[in-house]
Amino acid sequence: MEQSSTVIEITNLSKSYGPIIALQDVSLTIAKAEIFGVVGPNGAGKTTLLECMEGLRKPDHGQISIQGVNPLTQTAKLREFVGIQLQEAALPDRIRVWEALDLYASLYCKSQDPKYLMEQFGLDKHANTPFSKLSGGQKQRLCIALSLIHSPDILFLDELTTGLDPQARHKIWDLLRDLKKQGKTIVLTTHLMEEASELCDRIAILDFGKIIALDRPDNLIQQYATTYQVILEMKDQSMLHELEAFPGLVLHQETRFVFHFSDQGLRDMLDLVLRNRAKFGAWTIRPPSLEDAFLKLTGHAIREEGVKHDA
Repeated sequence: MEQSSTVIEITNLSKSYGPIIALQDVSLTIAKAEIFGVVGPNGAGKTTLLECMEGLRKPDHGQISIQGVNPLTQTAKLREFVGIQLQEAALPDRIRVWEALDLYASLYCKSQDPKYLMEQFGLDKHANTPFSKLSGGQKQRLCIALSLIHSPDILFLDELTTGLDPQARHKIWDLLRDLKKQGKTIVLTTHLMEEASELCDRIAILDFGKIIALDRPDNLIQQYATTYQVILEMKDQSMLHELEAFPGLVLHQETRFVFHFSDQGLRDMLDLVLRNRAKFGAWTIRPPSLEDAFLKLTGHAIREEGVKHDA
């Protein structure tokens, strides 16, 4: 990326909580109008990295520059052009939508019209609704609107769509795409690989506080996810032994078979299925995905928060 387009630069960032190492020598750059995703297992350091960029957490080592501003020593200046949505953001139960936006607008010298933001985020019909009565998606849209009240250039979003239903999640995605078109730079953390793949221009995969991969989603898939998943449903047991002996079998439950294949294995299986199509009830092919790349890089085991590890 061209140096002139860089708005966020992080160099050799490290952070520990006692014996817990959250970040280890993290370096990256983020460009203007880029949607940059940070993904990783539980306890990988995603929120700590975001909080360091936001000036909410002091790193032990390293430097951070947000449009030339140091988040720790120039916090007031940073707040002028940065919007933040925290992972567990909440408002008083009784505060109404318009009141929340009006309150936040009063905190800045320059701010957008709350009525305009309510219309932009589909909240105008809920202007008098108390926060506690909003749906999960409406609360998240309000949180984004609040973070944009002062027209920031950069937006930090931590696990924005966690717990939302698919319809609400896709509405949020559309809003973020519109913000990107307006020239906003968006940095987000997520544990949803579909979200990262759909939204992000580039993704950093964190594991044990280190960046283990950083690239475009399609490049990560091409480099680390090389297998197709094929699911077959047999009408009877006539091909049972042939399928059990077929290379790539990972799961067999009665008449259901699951295979993982490379390109050649996929072609061989398709040839078998087409030659015996009358014997199959249904079959599905799932191409390599970002989730496959993520699992290849980080492993399949569930991680616990706060894992101790060596620097």
